[in-house]
Amino acid sequence: MDQHGSIDSLVRRLIIRAAKSAAGRGSPVEDRRDHAWLVHSLAPHIEVSERLCADVVGAALKSIDDHNVVRGLLEAAETLAPDAPRLVPPMMRLCATAYVEGRHDTVAVGLNQFARWASADEARRVPEKWFASVSRAADKKLPYLVLLWFRRFGAEHPGFLRVIRDHEECLLARVMPPAVVRGIHAAQPTVTGWIVLARHAEPGDGALGLSFGGCEAEAVATLREARDGASDDAVRATLSRWFDEVSTS
Repeated sequence: MDQHGSIDSLVRRLIIRAAKSAAGRGSPVEDRRDHAWLVHSLAPHIEVSERLCADVVGAALKSIDDHNVVRGLLEAAETLAPDAPRLVPPMMRLCATAYVEGRHDTVAVGLNQFARWASADEARRVPEKWFASVSRAADKKLPYLVLLWFRRFGAEHPGFLRVIRDHEECLLARVMPPAVVRGIHAAQPTVTGWIVLARHAEPGDGALGLSFGGCEAEAVATLREARDGASDDAVRATLSRWFDEVSTS
């Protein structure tokens, strides 16, 4: 075996050993996290491998008690995967098990990785209760999941819309482009959504030009609340103009 082959073999053994250690629930959690992120750091230095990827995913499935361990292992698995969409079924199992065990942060991590790999048909099969679990976790990464899910699948899933209702403040995150907020807001109008759109509107812009489908009453109610609570004169003027448009349409 040449030197390159020896190094490759060593990296593989290290990944397998570190993944197994990360999944060891009897070990201190900080040690497990270190091992998971060691796998993450080594993964880019080895050729893609279905066998190695399966080992890492298997370790993640045994590690649902800690979302940081799971995140490190799943991101490594994506790097190692010859065909990432084939990871969707184990992600479904991971989310289902984490939900049953009440590991809401782990459900959020699993659903984020699921959204990176799944098809639209697979996304439609995600149970609403998983989004409810994500809503209970509601960590600082929630805007990234919302952004990723919307860009991949739109805003039709009722569980996704529930997350927006429960955590509309995520629309204020810097990572959320106004165009994305606009698309989400059309499906699920919120007070925060109105404020974000008004802040990005130019004074004297034309019509709002949004259709709210069956949410017209909710759009009017949230717009009224946003207008009445606005402290910025320009924002309030924009919201007032939109209120005239929406309430008479």
